[in-house]
Amino acid sequence: MIQKPCLIIAEDSRTIRDQLLFFLKLPELDVLPAEDGLEALALFDANQDRVRMVLTDIHMPNLEGLELSRILREDRRFTGPIIVLTQQGDNAMIKRAKELGVNGWLIKPFKGDELLQIIKRVLLDHEKKKEVI
Repeated sequence: MIQKPCLIIAEDSRTIRDQLLFFLKLPELDVLPAEDGLEALALFDANQDRVRMVLTDIHMPNLEGLELSRILREDRRFTGPIIVLTQQGDNAMIKRAKELGVNGWLIKPFKGDELLQIIKRVLLDHEKKKEVI
């Protein structure tokens, strides 16, 4: 049986996690929710052949989003898009995220159309880069 591609959401706020699950409910995609970076990493390890994108909060217990991004890029060699969710547009954090290979960020609170717009943009940019390589 062929498994659907998946997207991992790492977000410690149940409300925001549920909101993301609602907005991203698509028949062709499995959305795997995680309460923190460690759980997201375990989900990635169990599904790495299906993971197409990771959305992660920055501030979470156990393993924060930027460290999760670093591990995914450096240790797990994940090449798919990573989008960070944050409550502030801190320039130092954004610079660090870019250095770690994060493809986009979204400032909370956000609307469903903003989320879908950033995902679409990041996926299109990612596909263009794959064509160039």
